[in-house]
Amino acid sequence: MGWLHATPEKREEPRCAGFDEEDPFFVMPELGIADYIAKLWIECGKCKSGGMGYTSLDWVDVHAYSQFQPLDKFEAESILLMSRSYCSGLSMKDPNAKAPYQREIEEWEWEARSRSIERSIQESENTIKKAGR
Repeated sequence: MGWLHATPEKREEPRCAGFDEEDPFFVMPELGIADYIAKLWIECGKCKSGGMGYTSLDWVDVHAYSQFQPLDKFEAESILLMSRSYCSGLSMKDPNAKAPYQREIEEWEWEARSRSIERSIQESENTIKKAGR
């Protein structure tokens, strides 16, 4: 998710803004029965803002959250790991950086992927035109 929310170098919008909603890289992986932990992580805050940008949650943050929503050790550790991974993804500023996850892409999904690529090419052409003015 951090990779999707990262703003690549020389771009004004996050990476997810250029993706078609059906693009396989826009769709998050299935979490199954662990889906509730992702919801806890989002409620906890995903990350926090520090002096040098975004930083991952720490034990103090998760403990404070657990005062309102009781957590077991596994849930707390999972929230911390998700926050660290999210912040790692936010730092992926290279416009050609690959998604940190990949699943098998169905044949019908390639059409949505194609639309995203076309949108990216159009955005690059617009940037070049603006620079030439």
